[in-house]
Amino acid sequence: NLDGKYTPYAPPPAPLASTQGPMVDADAMVLAERGTRWWARLIDQLLILASLVPAVAVVYGANEDMGWGLGLLSAAFLGYQWYLITISGQTVAKRWLGIKIVRTDGQPVGFVRGVILREWVTLALAFIPIVGRLFNLVDAVAIFRDERRCVHDRIADTKVILALPGFTS
Repeated sequence: NLDGKYTPYAPPPAPLASTQGPMVDADAMVLAERGTRWWARLIDQLLILASLVPAVAVVYGANEDMGWGLGLLSAAFLGYQWYLITISGQTVAKRWLGIKIVRTDGQPVGFVRGVILREWVTLALAFIPIVGRLFNLVDAVAIFRDERRCVHDRIADTKVILALPGFTS
C-alpha cells in the first residue's frame, strides 16, 4: 500500500534481493547427512593436500624459487574455495556431493560467516596447545546431535543442507 497503511488484501512484500545467491526457504531445508559432510570435508582436504604436493616436491628438490610459485598456486586454490563458499555456500567437494552451507534462517552465508567464522576462527583455535585438540574433538562430535551442527556451525550460525536443484550457483 503506497500510503503506508496496512491492508489484509495487499500481497506480501517481496524479500530483499541478495547478491550472494538466493535465500533458501526455511521449510524446504533438508539437513545434509553426516556421512556426506564428512566425505565433502575429506575430499576438500585431499584437494588442498594435492595442490601442495608439487610445491613441497620442488622445494625438497632444492629449487626453492619454483616451490614458492607452486605454493602461490596452492594459495590460489584456497582462495578459490573461499570464493565459492562466499558466493554459493559450497566448496568444490560440497558442490560435487550436492550440499551447501546456509545461515540457520536460510540466508546465504557470505564471507564473514562462511570463511572467517567457520574456517579461520576454528583454524586459529586448533593451534592453541591442548585446547586446540580438545576443540577439534568437541567440534567433530557435536555433529551427532539431532540438529547435525558442529561447533563451527554454531559459531557462524550456519547449517549444511542438501542443495536443491537451481540453488547451486
